[in-house]
Amino acid sequence: MDEATRLREIERLGVLDTPPEPVFDAIVAAARAATGMPIGLVSIVAEQRQWFKSSIGLGDVSETPRSISFCTYAIEQDALLEIPDARQDPRFAHNPLVTAGPRVRHYAGIPLATAHGARIGTLCLLDTLPGVLSPSQRELMVHLGRVTTQVLEQRSALLRQIDQAQALHRDLKRSEDFLERTNTAAKVGGWELDLATREVRWTRETKQIHGVRSSYQPTFESALSFYRSDSRSIIQAAVQRCTEQGTPWEVQLPMTTADGRSIWTRVVGTRQQVEGLPRLVGAIQDITEERAVVDALEASEVRYRRLFHYSLGLICTHMLDGTVTSVNPAAVQSLGYPESEMVGRSLCDLMPPEKREAFKAYLRRIEANHTDAGVIELLAADGTRRYWAYNNVLDTETHPPFVLGHAQDVT
Repeated sequence: MDEATRLREIERLGVLDTPPEPVFDAIVAAARAATGMPIGLVSIVAEQRQWFKSSIGLGDVSETPRSISFCTYAIEQDALLEIPDARQDPRFAHNPLVTAGPRVRHYAGIPLATAHGARIGTLCLLDTLPGVLSPSQRELMVHLGRVTTQVLEQRSALLRQIDQAQALHRDLKRSEDFLERTNTAAKVGGWELDLATREVRWTRETKQIHGVRSSYQPTFESALSFYRSDSRSIIQAAVQRCTEQGTPWEVQLPMTTADGRSIWTRVVGTRQQVEGLPRLVGAIQDITEERAVVDALEASEVRYRRLFHYSLGLICTHMLDGTVTSVNPAAVQSLGYPESEMVGRSLCDLMPPEKREAFKAYLRRIEANHTDAGVIELLAADGTRRYWAYNNVLDTETHPPFVLGHAQDVT
C-alpha cells in the first residue's frame, strides 16, 4: 500500500493527537508485564513524526521525528521486527535514540495493520539492555498487536456512531410535529402512547422495523413482547418515570422481529400534551449495523479471553446515567454475566440496593470533576459481592459525553 493511502487510513481512524485512553495503556502494560521490557508504546507513524497513543516508561515524550524512529522500519514488514542490540545493527548504531536519550538497545515492534491492510504504526517495546524475546513472548506480541488494531477500528466505528446519534438528535430537535420528526430521520420510526386510553400508534417505519404488516395494530403489551423479559423491565421503568415525572429517556436494546430477525434498536421517548391530552411520543431506530462492530470485537475477545483475563484490568464505558455501553472480557469474567446482559443496563442495576445512592453521588462527582477514583461494590451473577477499585475519567470531547472506566477486582 502506498504512503498516501496509508496516511489516509490514519486520518480515517481519527486517532492522531487524541488524549490517552485506558484500553491502550492496558494493552501496553500487558506487553511490558509479559516480557519484562521497561518501555512500551502504541505508536502511530505519521508523515513526518512518530506519535504515541500510549507511552509507558518513556517519561513525558509524546512523539519523535520519523527520521529516527525504529517503527518506520517495523511498518515495512508484516512480521514482528526485533533488534536484539541496536549498537550492533548498522541501521541504528548511530541513531540518537541509541547513542543518547533513552539509549535503546533491545527493540521489538509488531506492525498495526488496519482493516484495509495499511500498516499505520506499531505496538512496540524498548529496553536499555540487549535481549531476545522467547517464542511465547513473540506470539503474545502478535496477539496483542491484533487486539490493538481491533480496538482502533472499534474506536473509529464508535466515533462514527456518536456522529450519527448527534445528527439524529439535531433532526429531532428541529421538528415539533410528531410525524415530521420521525419521517425526516433515516430509518427511524415513530410511536405514540395515549396515557388515558393506553392506545398505541406506530408509523409505517416502526412497523417495518418490527417486521409486521401495515395493518398490524399494536398494544402496549404486544409492543413489549418483541423484547426479552429483562429488556421489558427497562422499558417499563422508563415509561413509568416518563409518565409520572416527565423524564425523557433513551435506551439501546436487542429485540426479535415478527419475521424472526435479531436486531438492535435505539428507543427514545418523552411526555407531551397532544390536543390537550397527555401522551408519550418517541422514535425507534434500527441500529443493527452500528452494533455490528461491537459483535466483531466480541468475537475477537472470545479468541483472546484467557490472555485478557490474566493480563488486563477491568475496562468498560458508560453514559452519565450509568448505562453500560461496552465492557471487556475481564469485567465479564469478574461478574459472571454475559456481555449481552451488561451492555445497555445501568451499573446501578448490578449493585446492592444500599449502594445505589452512593453510585448516583459518584455520577454527580465525575460529571462535575471529570475524574473519580475509589471502590464500588457489585453483585455477581452468582449472588456474591465483588469489589472493584476504579480510576475513571469523563470524555467530554464527545456528545453526549461518556465515562472511560478502568478498574481492578480487589475482592
